[in-house]
Amino acid sequence: MRLLSKFLVVSIAGLTVVVAVFAGIGVTIIGDVLYQNSLRVLRAEIASLTRSLETGPGRPAPLRDVVLKEMGDQMRGTGDSHFAYTLSGEQLFPPAGDRLTAFDENTIARLIDQRGGEGWIAAGSERYLSHSILLPGRDILIGARIPEAAVFAGRSRYITALGIAALAIMLTGTLFAFLISRALTRRIVHTQSALEAISAGEFGICIEGADGRDEISLIQRR
Repeated sequence: MRLLSKFLVVSIAGLTVVVAVFAGIGVTIIGDVLYQNSLRVLRAEIASLTRSLETGPGRPAPLRDVVLKEMGDQMRGTGDSHFAYTLSGEQLFPPAGDRLTAFDENTIARLIDQRGGEGWIAAGSERYLSHSILLPGRDILIGARIPEAAVFAGRSRYITALGIAALAIMLTGTLFAFLISRALTRRIVHTQSALEAISAGEFGICIEGADGRDEISLIQRR
């Protein structure tokens, strides 16, 4: 039984390491996929907004009120929070007093200095994934943001599913390891009993399974 216990412990430990490694890789990959998908959504929203406000022959630069109206309409349609600032740092959207958490002065200054960009930014105690650009024809920075919790909302479902799958794999692996180790242990016990009988002078012993082609059968035939 000691051999059975050791085999089970080693098998379960090895299986646990394998599952943990693959789970860690899976979580990293799904996190990157969710991040990139969210960025694509933000880029598409800002690109759509930019097209609706683009200037051209016969189309002068949109007035500030038009910009704000378009942003409000798109925000109601997508549910994501949008923002707009002048290059002097004045907040145009959302309006002052809106329930949405505003960026601090350092974040606003960085966005204006960089003329937009994308990545993680802070607002209050939360982090947001954002994408922003300088509106062509206007000195207005426009952007959209998604809370970090919303970006990785799908990861919790993935981790739950992964946990269930890992538990199933562990239980199945443990069962197989137990069955295999029990079969091996039983054959070793039979061999030990036969050797003890031979030591006692009984030479007509027939060991079950000795006609096999594995190493234990080879020992039993000798």
